[in-house]
Amino acid sequence: MSMPISTSAACARGGSEPGLLAFDRAAARRYAEIRRNRSIRPPDAIQLACAALVGVDLFITNDDRLSGLTIPGIQFLVPLDRAFL
Repeated sequence: MSMPISTSAACARGGSEPGLLAFDRAAARRYAEIRRNRSIRPPDAIQLACAALVGVDLFITNDDRLSGLTIPGIQFLVPLDRAFL
């Protein structure tokens, strides 16, 4: 069973509009890998897992605890105040 997750990863998929990504088995596996680090809360791990699966270049967060992480599949994970928009 897949659960749609709203995300703004459309650019990673080549689109220009935000869309939905399925939280499927692949996303659940990536979620479990990310959650091995117990300091990452479950909602954050869901977002990071989905973003990593589509290979986003830039993940912007307002949570300073996440900005120092290295997540395979996400090239840059930066705090909002340092994002080049």
